Amino acid sequence: MYYIVVILFVLLLFIFSAAATSVITIPLYYLIRRSKRRSLNPYWKSKFVDKSLKRILIILTCAVATYSTYRAFFPSDSFYIDEFEHYTKLSFPCSGEIISKGASYPDIHGDYSAAAVIKLSNNDFYDLRNKIRLSKQLQRDTIYPFKFGNQIKDIIYTLDEKSFTENFSINPMVGSMSVFSIGFDETNKLIAFDRNTW
Repeated sequence: MYYIVVILFVLLLFIFSAAATSVITIPLYYLIRRSKRRSLNPYWKSKFVDKSLKRILIILTCAVATYSTYRAFFPSDSFYIDEFEHYTKLSFPCSGEIISKGASYPDIHGDYSAAAVIKLSNNDFYDLRNKIRLSKQLQRDTIYPFKFGNQIKDIIYTLDEKSFTENFSINPMVGSMSVFSIGFDETNKLIAFDRNTW
């Protein structure tokens, strides 16, 4: 039953993306068709060109819808970089390399979770940690140990959560409905963040 729901959801998302893309491709088709009528070139007015144009626009619509659906479930690195910058209010480090990532699709209320593990150079690691320590946005979490987000917990076997000895969370006084925590692994020069809303 679960698989049927997932397949229907993916299909619905694909149809929605295709409909959104059609808002551009259908008027584009009629605009090109209208310019064809005014053209003096007989080849441009042929049925072959008309059929080719339709095929190209249909393929374009399907390609955009497929890419949008794929990216909804498997976001690019820029999504995780944006999440990092939004919650830390800091620029993503130049040496940052995302080595593991995962995100859930937003539910009906727009709630979702995202997690990533990022490898940094020595300088960027210590620079970022010092900035986070001074941040008013985040505060050191001495109560709870750092935990990998559910989105990456099952795919990270080589890393141990206990090696992330220093972690920070969003200051509750900020009044955010989001939970964001970031942990630092000094030995491997890794940072990991977990972001959830409810």
